[in-house]
Amino acid sequence: MKTLYKIISKIVIFCVMLSLVSCAEDKFYDVGGYVTGTVNFKAVNMSLGSDDMAESTNVESSYQLPDRDVNIPIQIYYPSSVNGLDKTYSATNIELDKESEIWCGGYNEVIITFIPSCPEEKEATFTMPDGQSFKATIENPTFIWTMDSFPDNPYYRPYMGLPPIKAISHYFKGKTEYYNVGYIYVFIAFNVRLNPEDNKWYYSHWTTGEPISGNGYLKFTVENLTVGNPDNCISYNPEFSETYVSRSDKVIIPFHVSYTDQVFEYEETLTGNEFLLCGNSEIKFTFMPFDGQEQMILNLPDSQDVILTKEEPSFIWFVSQEDARNYRYRVSEISGQSSYTKDGIVFDCSGKVKMNTVSEIYYDKELGIFINSNW
Repeated sequence: MKTLYKIISKIVIFCVMLSLVSCAEDKFYDVGGYVTGTVNFKAVNMSLGSDDMAESTNVESSYQLPDRDVNIPIQIYYPSSVNGLDKTYSATNIELDKESEIWCGGYNEVIITFIPSCPEEKEATFTMPDGQSFKATIENPTFIWTMDSFPDNPYYRPYMGLPPIKAISHYFKGKTEYYNVGYIYVFIAFNVRLNPEDNKWYYSHWTTGEPISGNGYLKFTVENLTVGNPDNCISYNPEFSETYVSRSDKVIIPFHVSYTDQVFEYEETLTGNEFLLCGNSEIKFTFMPFDGQEQMILNLPDSQDVILTKEEPSFIWFVSQEDARNYRYRVSEISGQSSYTKDGIVFDCSGKVKMNTVSEIYYDKELGIFINSNW
């Protein structure tokens, strides 16, 4: 009898407990509270392509991010111009080695998409690495951010990195308050930027706000009209080896000793980009523009700065006997400069010629002969 009583008692207790559990499942008691979570969003660098994509995390340090292995090949150009044809480039790989991190160069467009975790999470506020702020909502979850400047803060340095993209959302679900935070880290390439004019990547320190700039070749010719052919040459630029000229041309000048009838020959071999100068010579310079060049400035030894244009490309410079004597040991070259903009790139072009001065020979225009004044 006692055994039966114990069995019945256990059955009653089990039934009561089962009833209580059933009631608890029928009704949820929201006691409130505070919950932190992650704002879900993704970022895609549209300038580099869909491979440069990341999803948000709540990890507060990029050093703690999980590893990944993504390589994106691109061509990065060195802005230079020789005859308007040549822009050298190097092929390289963009290496993405961390989850929740994207690569970003100058003037890149990054599309951000907010992904709400529930209907109550109606919006999120985004703070970008350059200090800009955006709001995304359920109705308008997407916005575009352009990386084109750095914050006006002396503590930010390109090589030290910038803050991540940070998203914050705050909402209630029942009595429970949610405060969510999400991050996507950005690796900033401070020396590489995209040029929207030609859609190419260039090496450029864009964080200064200056345009892409490069060096170029300025082409002009020189002719000694008094001596004649082959006393002429074309300019070169030391940065571009292809502008050097390899030649061995002999210039022979018949000259008189003082004002006698004795005639001798002065012989000089011109090599490379040089011309021969003697007293009382007329030297003709001719600008040969290409690409977007409109004009050049010619720097002459007598302190003249002569502007040559596409419409008026030539200038004749007269060098007296005295000037030639002064230039012999003081001046060995003549240079010129030209600047122009093409495809959003500012090219600073230069060229020079070597001047070989023979001061002891000068031309007498009235007699039409060369004279050696040292004899």
